[in-house]
Amino acid sequence: MKVVLMNTPMEHTLKMEREDSFFESYGYYPPLGLLYLESYLRKNYDCEIKILDCIVSKFGYEEIEDYISRERPDIIGITSFTSVMFDILKIASLIKEVSPETKVVVGGAHATIYPIETASLPNIDVVVIGDGEEIFTELVRRIALDIPFDDIKGIAFKKNGGIIKTENINPNKDLNSLPFPDRTKVPYQKYTCLIGNEKVMTTMMSSRGCPFKCTFCNSPEKSYRVRSPENIILELEEINNIGIKEVFFFDDLFNISSRRVLEICKLIRERKFQIKWSFRGRINGIDEELVEALKESGCERIQFGIETGSDDEMKLLKKNLTTTDVRRVVKICSDLGITTTGSFMIGLPGDTIDKIENRFRFAEGLGLNYVQYAVLIPYPYTEVYKEGIQRGFFASDVWLEYAKKPQPDFIPPIWEEFVKRDELYKLLNRGFKSFYFRPKFIIKSFLNLSSFGELKKKVRGAITLLHS
Repeated sequence: MKVVLMNTPMEHTLKMEREDSFFESYGYYPPLGLLYLESYLRKNYDCEIKILDCIVSKFGYEEIEDYISRERPDIIGITSFTSVMFDILKIASLIKEVSPETKVVVGGAHATIYPIETASLPNIDVVVIGDGEEIFTELVRRIALDIPFDDIKGIAFKKNGGIIKTENINPNKDLNSLPFPDRTKVPYQKYTCLIGNEKVMTTMMSSRGCPFKCTFCNSPEKSYRVRSPENIILELEEINNIGIKEVFFFDDLFNISSRRVLEICKLIRERKFQIKWSFRGRINGIDEELVEALKESGCERIQFGIETGSDDEMKLLKKNLTTTDVRRVVKICSDLGITTTGSFMIGLPGDTIDKIENRFRFAEGLGLNYVQYAVLIPYPYTEVYKEGIQRGFFASDVWLEYAKKPQPDFIPPIWEEFVKRDELYKLLNRGFKSFYFRPKFIIKSFLNLSSFGELKKKVRGAITLLHS
């Protein structure tokens, strides 16, 4: 059996929170989900497996066609994100033209939210729902042995002119049982981050799911599961051994348990890893003791989801947070030498130009090292999207219609109650330029440069901003 796991190109990507060119300037992250899938399959079933990351390898349709013609895989597994569903359809069609016997299996976030709609699309044979390691491995085994797979839990597929969706499988609670991703299966030296300090970086996962209920969050998995600190340290050791010196923990939220984070920091210090690391974190639970431990263990940066600059708006988004909390935590991090990135949204329910500009001023006054601004996209099944439908801001369930028939000219819904789409994107660009082209920020950035490579990355990002 030959299996190819594919991250599709983004030739027809929907314009979402911001143009792709801006995000490309941030660098590329490795396809962590595919790496987990590859390691689990390799451990549990004897077959030939390859990962094709079309994004970092810059493969377009022509290169993919040549690759499939040459490799002739039995199964191609594709990661689905809503923004690239039209590309996935094009790739699936191309696969069937070049190699009609190849089974096309689609998993990932979009397929999990819309399993029946995704399985109904042409040239897609099977959809995997939720955590894919166990399900996909069993599917490969059944296909290899030509055994019916109708009773596998957590899939959707075509049969007798209709769609069969089986019972969902419970999420894997024992994340320690998963084999570590083998980062050498992809060109790991090509993954980097604009705001990182090392030439090469990788991502890592210490937990899955998120227990919180922010109104805008579209994470399909609310079952929160964690790996043990000892298990995390073993993977860090593997990463260190192949020469990667920077790690970004890609959890939805890394620091839900302060006690767990303190134990991870303690073990990193004991092992004396020469690794710089960062994470996406929650303001709640951050105090001086934790930040000191983070700094001593090599943590350099925390990315906080702050979203807004008003206590009333925090309540509206169900952030369980106050602006006082935000100011306190950012100051602690700044005082103790931890770099901070704050993520903010515009186009919230009730947003006006004045509110958005106040949000920008709040962000600029916090002392953050970096900001990420985005236009709020009300994603499928989020509370804000349901509210938009109920209040008539969206004429119909536009995401469901898109899931049934993805089109490259689809325009994602945004909240245009008082500020229209074009004005929101103008404000977005203005907010970025206002933050990053302040003399204080520019001088501080140059004083803190650690290498010529870091300078080149930041100049590239600045040029992207200037042309946006």
